[in-house]
Amino acid sequence: MLRHIQGFSTKDTAAILGNTEGKVKMSLKRALDAFKKELEKGGMSHETLYRR
Repeated sequence: MLRHIQGFSTKDTAAILGNTEGKVKMSLKRALDAFKKELEKGGMSHETLYRR
């Protein structure tokens, strides 16, 4: 949420959470992968979110 919704940098997010930048990047990738998988279970794709 800090990175994608609130717009914090990776460095700032790491400082806020007390983690390394690498951990922040990996956590974000894993969260996005899990989110995409859940969308696909529901018959959607992540591209659907960007259609207007």
